[in-house]
Amino acid sequence: MAATIELEQQGQSAAARRSQPYEDLSKRFGGLVVVEYLMNLFGESPKELFSRIDVLVVLDRVKNDSSLFPEAVVAMSDRIKAAGRTRRWTRPKSLDGSAVVDHH
Repeated sequence: MAATIELEQQGQSAAARRSQPYEDLSKRFGGLVVVEYLMNLFGESPKELFSRIDVLVVLDRVKNDSSLFPEAVVAMSDRIKAAGRTRRWTRPKSLDGSAVVDHH
């Protein structure tokens, strides 16, 4: 009985996903592509452990990668996020207060 209910719920959930607008599925696919890209970046790195700063730097570089996201898309995203939050992440700073620059 429980297995039947679970199968029915899975079927309903799959039907709901199929009926979603094309744009929503396109966004989800785009998100999946970016996640896969990030997994490959971290997976191919010789580093075994990544600090919070390491991850934020990689995410910032991916966000600003014009081959993935045209400049206009990044600018629009920044405007939307700035309107919705009070504290914005900034690039890491060194101990002397200057911005950290990674020359890779």
